[in-house]
Amino acid sequence: MADDEIQAIAVEAEVVDEESAAENDRNGVIIGKPYIIIALISIIVLILSNAYFIYLSIDNSRTISNYQAKIQELKDTEQKLSASEQNIESYKTTIAEHEKTIAEQESTISSYKTEIDNYETLLADIAKSNSERNSAASAPASNGGTSLNIYSASAENEDVCAVPDCNNSPQRNSHYCFRHECLEVSCHEKRANDLCLYCINHKCAMPDCNSGQAYNSYYCYRHKQ
Repeated sequence: MADDEIQAIAVEAEVVDEESAAENDRNGVIIGKPYIIIALISIIVLILSNAYFIYLSIDNSRTISNYQAKIQELKDTEQKLSASEQNIESYKTTIAEHEKTIAEQESTISSYKTEIDNYETLLADIAKSNSERNSAASAPASNGGTSLNIYSASAENEDVCAVPDCNNSPQRNSHYCFRHECLEVSCHEKRANDLCLYCINHKCAMPDCNSGQAYNSYYCYRHKQ
C-alpha cells in the first residue's frame, strides 16, 4: 500500500514537472517575441539610416561637383572679361593714335590752306604788278612819247617815284620804290634784289635759283626750284 502511494506521488510529481516545463516553454516563447521584433526593427532602422547617409553622401558629391563646375565657369568668364578689357584698352590706344593722326592731318590741311591763301595773295599781287606795269608802259610821256614812268615827281608825296627805273639812285630808296612793287623785271640784279620790295617778298623772276642773288630770294626759298 505504501509503495503504491509513493509511486502515485512520484507519477503525480513527474506530471507536475512536465506541465511546469511545458508552461515555462510557452512563457519563454511569449517573452522572447518582443525582443526579436525590437531587434528586427533596429536592424531595419540601421539599414535605412545607412542607406540615407549613403544617399546624402552621393547627393553632396553631386552638389560639390556642380559648384566646382560653376566656379570653373566663373573663372573662365573672368578670363574672358580680362581679355575683353585688354582688347578695349588696345582699341582705346588705337583710337588715340587715329585721333592723333587725324589731328596731324588737320594741321597739315590747315597749313596747306594757309599756303594756298598765300599763293592766292601772291597771284593777286602779281596781277596787280602786271596791271601797273602795263599801265606804265602804255602811259604817254611828257615829251609826247611813252615811258614806263606814270608818276610825276613830288617832294610832298613820298609815294611817287619820279623815275621809270627804280634802280637808279637816289630814287631807288624812295618810299614808293621800297614800300610798293618795283617795276624792275630783272630781279636778279643786285640792287633790285636787295632794295625792291617786290623782289624781296614775292617771286623773283630769275630762272636760275642757283645763282647768287636768286638763291636767297623768297621765291627760291619757298619753292626750292
